[in-house]
Amino acid sequence: MVADLEKAAGLPHVSYTSPRRDSDEFSIRSAEHDEMDAGDDEARKLLVAAIERVATPEPSSIPPPGGLSEARASSRWMDGVRGMAACLVYWQHASQIGALHAQPYIEGGFGWEGRHQLLSLPFLRFLPASAHAMVPLFFVLGGYGLSKRPIGAMHRADYAAVGKIVSSGLFKRPFRLYVPFVVITVCFYAFLHITNWTQQVPGLSRMESFPAELRAILSHMLGWSFIGRPRELAWDWYPRNFPGWTLPRELQGSVYLYITLMLTMAFAPGVRMAAFALTIWYFGREQWWHVVCFCMGGLICELEMVTQTGRLKWPSIITKYRQHLAWALLLLSIFLAGQPCTGKQEHLERDKVWKFLLDRMPFGWRIGDAGQWRWYWLMYSASGMVIALMNLPVLRRFFERDTLQWLGRHSFSLYLVHGEVLVTFGRVAFQAVGSSATFTEDLAWWQDRLKLPDWGIAGLTIDYLAAQWLFCIPLTLALTVLAHRYIEQPAVRATDALYQTICSTAWLQDKQDDDHDTAHGNRTRATPGSPLPLYREREA
Repeated sequence: MVADLEKAAGLPHVSYTSPRRDSDEFSIRSAEHDEMDAGDDEARKLLVAAIERVATPEPSSIPPPGGLSEARASSRWMDGVRGMAACLVYWQHASQIGALHAQPYIEGGFGWEGRHQLLSLPFLRFLPASAHAMVPLFFVLGGYGLSKRPIGAMHRADYAAVGKIVSSGLFKRPFRLYVPFVVITVCFYAFLHITNWTQQVPGLSRMESFPAELRAILSHMLGWSFIGRPRELAWDWYPRNFPGWTLPRELQGSVYLYITLMLTMAFAPGVRMAAFALTIWYFGREQWWHVVCFCMGGLICELEMVTQTGRLKWPSIITKYRQHLAWALLLLSIFLAGQPCTGKQEHLERDKVWKFLLDRMPFGWRIGDAGQWRWYWLMYSASGMVIALMNLPVLRRFFERDTLQWLGRHSFSLYLVHGEVLVTFGRVAFQAVGSSATFTEDLAWWQDRLKLPDWGIAGLTIDYLAAQWLFCIPLTLALTVLAHRYIEQPAVRATDALYQTICSTAWLQDKQDDDHDTAHGNRTRATPGSPLPLYREREA
């Protein structure tokens, strides 16, 4: 019966003999294809399977009856952190459009230009002015997530799995980053041209016709997304979707992290951690903060792994006061994340604390490219937050709440969509309620149409909150859901299908065997640094 099914599927017949009583070796005998056109049938079946994978709807987020896997459950809180970070990015960008009378003073710090506002106090400023700090946090979490499976395979001495994970990640990463971004941007400009949107969109380029717009989008993408972009061009913003400036940085950090993982694959854990530290120092000298953040995520993952396996013993005082130290580290990280972000170093020198921290920066960061200095302490802030949260079960449980988990799953779509909403509909809403402090001719008809009082503390006035909760936030979330369901998830499935379609059958079959062995507890018995055996032993 098995042979008939294999023949119908166009697969080579494999017969298994019973294992000998005095040996664990299996005798495997493969037969050749009986039909000459078996290769054509196999290609046709792969194409059909790829189409089915793309068309398959997103699986339910409800865990299976057996529960989440231990690795997935242990890092589930990171999705909640990612969702919270996306909300904070949205908050600052919305405030820069709808609360211009207060946001510059909040970002400048307490007492900036003689203004003493509640939300500009240290620690409180973290909420409305932490968008800059959230980008390194995204990158540290991304580095941790990308390193989890490869480092786990290294500790099992399953080096073949490391190569397959890295190969798959390198292939899929640019598609998963750029395809949703391009599709959302094209849809946004198609909407502008179809509706003949007459309002000016500040900071965004626009062509006379949609075909010209489409050519300009794709042409600019080829240069803007180039992975080898030099550092001096790192601040070139994509002129049609401003939050997308982080995507080339994210791809660069991912690639260099994968290179580091491959280079250190056969190293002992201690040597690998030293290699991560050396990589962080090397790229830190050149102010490549995004690569530093990804490698910090990999180093944190390695530290967690060696701690869980018992290879690293922390001093008893650290173990005893672990949560106390984690709370202190979290508070310090939040303070650093509230760094004044006016964009000029001389503004930090007006504050004694931040002048002290500015003087502690390496000389190359202070005299480097304009704006690079701001990322130095934010790198350490993001790493400190991740380390602190890993050691605080109370906050981990908070970030595992369903609402934050939902935001985490939709965080990438929210990040890509919110900018386009705020610069179009958001400007209209803030202008109508009187929250926007700037008057523009293109929105003259909307000026104070639904005027509301500006009672409340600066940055959280009634008119601003009404425009947010009654219009901007519902519209942004609705478009986020649509983008996640019909753009991001199909792009992920299409990338997976493309990868499985172009890979050789032997590669995919070997990968399926590895996944099956891992799921059923069959491990390759090897020690780190030893060659892999030629066959797998079934553990008793």
